[in-house]
Amino acid sequence: MCRIKLVIDNVEFEIEGPQEFVDKKVQDFLETLPKINRVPVVHEVATKNDTSQKVISPNEKKTKYKNEFLSKKLLYDDDGVLTPTFYIPGKGKADKTRNCAILMAYFEDDVSSEDIKSILIKQAAFDQNNFYKILKRSNPNLIIKNGGDKHLLNISVTTIGEKNAIEMIKSIKSGMAGDSEISLEI
Repeated sequence: MCRIKLVIDNVEFEIEGPQEFVDKKVQDFLETLPKINRVPVVHEVATKNDTSQKVISPNEKKTKYKNEFLSKKLLYDDDGVLTPTFYIPGKGKADKTRNCAILMAYFEDDVSSEDIKSILIKQAAFDQNNFYKILKRSNPNLIIKNGGDKHLLNISVTTIGEKNAIEMIKSIKSGMAGDSEISLEI
């Protein structure tokens, strides 16, 4: 038996039952929320013995992955801009643009389109003619906000984008990234 309580903004969700049932219902609940960047806070989880356990929240998981990538030199801080040392996964420039935006928006809460552009230029994956179109078509993975200038966008990741970023991170960690094809939910 498992019990979990989620609080997202002013919406609460609490459920108790077998682990698989709870996992399924939590996923269903999260998918019913609007596709905006909301991170659930897990207040408690109790098992059959009613001993509370610490659960890694999405923010803690994000910090764990970010710190792991920094410590393994897969990311480095380039004057306040996180920059990957690995090749962004994807078959072409459009895939790499979308994947770079998803990954960097996962690691940083609001990443600018100029930071994404800089990374792609360093990796010879920048498509000057289609860059902004590709970013804007990357929904439901990304939330694109105008940064004041028509060519400056602030990018954050949606819950679907977060899920896809974690899949890419796992692939990168297992050494399968580069030009490999990664199947993402779109």
